[in-house]
Amino acid sequence: AFANGRTQDMLIHLYQNCPELDVHIDGMGKKIAKLQLENSRFIRDPKLLNDAWNWSRRVSSKSDRKKALDSDVIISTSGMLQGGPAIWYLNRLRHQKENELLFTGYQAEDTGGRKLQTKSKIDIFGKETDISLNWEKFSFSTHAGHKEITDFIYACNPNDVVRYHSDPNNARPHLVKELEQNGINTHSPENGKSYII
Repeated sequence: AFANGRTQDMLIHLYQNCPELDVHIDGMGKKIAKLQLENSRFIRDPKLLNDAWNWSRRVSSKSDRKKALDSDVIISTSGMLQGGPAIWYLNRLRHQKENELLFTGYQAEDTGGRKLQTKSKIDIFGKETDISLNWEKFSFSTHAGHKEITDFIYACNPNDVVRYHSDPNNARPHLVKELEQNGINTHSPENGKSYII
């Protein structure tokens, strides 16, 4: 799962719908959940997240990680299988055919997740490895659609908007056109460049 949003959504979903399961949480999603709970005024239902957090088991050590191998569910980063504890777990659980991978979002080109979905292979510690486990994809998207984005922008009434993390071929051109037609300057950041707005 992706660290921000998807990890917490999966945790809450499992807590509410499958409380009998033994669920372990590992990776950056753990740190994000802690930050969210420490700043609970910014989340929709802090009590629900806190209850789900206390229900789950957090992996904090090598021995915890080994215990997680026997759990019912492991929620772990990296969401696109580019690293993180998910690779460690996958390497150890890939031979047990009863295991299954559940993707919580889009797998971009040239990522481990996309390679696994299209070729049943993934690079594990530098070695291309066959993965014959079943996998499923679920949409736990935290992305806003065009209307939600433009409604938010217009409510803020800015002179400038910096856009990033959007589809450059489909979503971005329509957004840029609409904003610029309504007198809002748009900027697309480039790595290594500074901007004064």
